[in-house]
Amino acid sequence: MSNIPESSLIPPEDTYIMADCQHEVYEAETYVYWKNEKGVTVSLCPDCFWDRIRNLPIDEVAQLMGCDYETVERR
Repeated sequence: MSNIPESSLIPPEDTYIMADCQHEVYEAETYVYWKNEKGVTVSLCPDCFWDRIRNLPIDEVAQLMGCDYETVERR
């Protein structure tokens, strides 16, 4: 048997906050404020933020990033 104590799976309460997406955001992590479909600003953890970005149409992301884009059209 080992005399090394097992680490707790529950982090200390003061090292994270609960974002509006109901996920924990830990100390030194960045969270994002996002205006939802109803115009209400909510806080998102990094994973939920990237999920929302991935679900945006590519032309919208390109515009937000200042990129040019084109749509392929049949000749």
